[in-house]
Amino acid sequence: RVDGSSAQSVRLAHSQPGGDEQLAYHWLGAGNKQRAAEHARRAADHAVERLDFDRAAEYYRLAFYAGEFPPEERRAILKALGDALFNAGRPKEAAEAYLQASEGSEPASWL
Repeated sequence: RVDGSSAQSVRLAHSQPGGDEQLAYHWLGAGNKQRAAEHARRAADHAVERLDFDRAAEYYRLAFYAGEFPPEERRAILKALGDALFNAGRPKEAAEAYLQASEGSEPASWL
């Protein structure tokens, strides 16, 4: 069952360009950090598809800091953040994201 506000949000996300970007900040402002994080992650993925790596990094950061994700998923977000930063020409920040992503992972994953 989808309540009215969720149905409206789904329509907004699919009817407007940049819907996930708008919804990320909408939900953040409404105090629903988890929903904001989920939309931010999708917005970041869409930005990567458009080769807009600076924007992707912005939204991966928002997803990471706003959301509650299992450890493996948090590491995947940090790795995606590192990739976006690297592709945006920001290698120092990328290295920091990769280092943070490696914390708590298996040694084989560090490589």
